[in-house]
Amino acid sequence: MVVLHETTREYIFAVKRNRLHIRLQILNDSAVKCRIFYCKRLHPDIVFSSAVPCVGGDASRKYYECDIEFQETAQYIQYYFELETQDKIFYWGRNGHEAAKPGCCFEYLCTAEFDIVEIPEWANGTSWYQIFPERFYNGDPSNDPADAQPWGTAPTRENHFGGDLAGITQKLPYLQELGIDVLYLTPVFAAPANHKYDTVDYYSIDPAFGTTQDLIELVRLCHSRGMKVVLDGVFNHIGYHSPQFQDVVEKGAASEYADWFYIYGFPVQTEPPNYDCVGFYKWMPKLRYKTKAVRDFFLSVGRYWIETADIDGWRLDVADEIDYTFWHEFRREIKSVKPEAFLLAETWKDGRDMLRGDQMDSVMNYLFRDALVDFFAKRDIDAAAFEHRISQMLFGYSKIIRPALYNTIG
Repeated sequence: MVVLHETTREYIFAVKRNRLHIRLQILNDSAVKCRIFYCKRLHPDIVFSSAVPCVGGDASRKYYECDIEFQETAQYIQYYFELETQDKIFYWGRNGHEAAKPGCCFEYLCTAEFDIVEIPEWANGTSWYQIFPERFYNGDPSNDPADAQPWGTAPTRENHFGGDLAGITQKLPYLQELGIDVLYLTPVFAAPANHKYDTVDYYSIDPAFGTTQDLIELVRLCHSRGMKVVLDGVFNHIGYHSPQFQDVVEKGAASEYADWFYIYGFPVQTEPPNYDCVGFYKWMPKLRYKTKAVRDFFLSVGRYWIETADIDGWRLDVADEIDYTFWHEFRREIKSVKPEAFLLAETWKDGRDMLRGDQMDSVMNYLFRDALVDFFAKRDIDAAAFEHRISQMLFGYSKIIRPALYNTIG
């Protein structure tokens, strides 16, 4: 039998200053009962204990977790585990397996205020609706692109239909009737492609979608209905046709923006690209966050749209590909303007390293989506495997974060 527990945030963390959440994993194919014994360092003779129930797993791995609470701030807590199988009892301390009470316990030192992860209360249990503005509803034909197709024409990767912010505004009664709490809009800033992930101007609404005033009005009306609006922040990369990258194309190494990008020679080439780009897509050059001007620019963008349009947060595109230290700065900047703003990271993997209270409030939970698809749609896994994957996902994410995970079902 192997027990996995370390004094790291994955296995022990503060829910409140006087409450700790404890976790462990047991690799074993038989039933195990678990208890935690704990005391304060200065009072080793006063020992408390609590059952640590099993919360999921499969035949080879079980997940256990519980809370322990104190009258005052949790600090200098020594603890170990008692494990009971059908035929024996043994103990687990800092040095591993012990036949008797461990001489060397685990120890939790102290709970600082910023150790406690806090996310906006409004985000818990909400229903989100993701809108691709170009394809949702055409509320203002006067701003349609010149090549807009009649609504109902077969969509392609490149064509346009004229969907816009006015169309979303007009459909708010319908969205509210569905029970939607939050609208997440894919990029709305000026960009040549219909998807707008190739941004050229982060301070302008794309003309085909409307104006800044249209966004302000949409957010205002959503708030009047008790709904929130979150925008897509595409800050990992920028459009090839942006003024910044075009300046580099024109001036080469002499451009003031040359160090905004990862460029491996001049002049800039696209076939093949001699610069880093997201997903090897040449029209989206990757930004370099070692450069202070890049960091300052996007801190300003993040703040601007909260101050200008009163948006309720950012969904941050490919957030796990950006220097995590920038997200520390970004969180402080955004929360200083609007403490209840919500920061949602796109990641297709386990995103717990971004959920320590210093970066994001939540992640797009593709682990959940993948399990649903594999079980319900593809039928590639059975019910036991599905249950284990859900248990594994829940165990991976903090109990504080779970109610606000972005769980996609398609």
